[in-house]
Amino acid sequence: SRRGLRARRPAAERPAQPGAAPGGAVGAMEPRSWNPHIYTEVIRGYTAHSLREIDRVRRNLMGLSEDDKNELVWKPEEQVAKMKGAVLSNMTFLNKISGMIDKAAPLDNPDHPHGVKPIQVL
Repeated sequence: SRRGLRARRPAAERPAQPGAAPGGAVGAMEPRSWNPHIYTEVIRGYTAHSLREIDRVRRNLMGLSEDDKNELVWKPEEQVAKMKGAVLSNMTFLNKISGMIDKAAPLDNPDHPHGVKPIQVL
């Protein structure tokens, strides 16, 4: 006897799961309208998150005792400056992408992007 195993009901008899196609196929999402401008919102969120992370790291590193600061490979000021420089580089690149998205012509068929990757639409 196999304890804990139950026979599965046929797909037609099972309740539909969110995002499932008719007939119960899980993972088959119904097509949604594709809007490249959602990426500008994601980029804005990334920017805000990154700036909060810089502040968090600065607070944590500056809050260390002098003994702990002396054990660090890089001084806290250097670490925060390097992190800030990296975030600014990312933001510069992502702002260019946002600008391209904002200037992009509307899609002929907004149901899906024309390329394999969404950025190919630009």
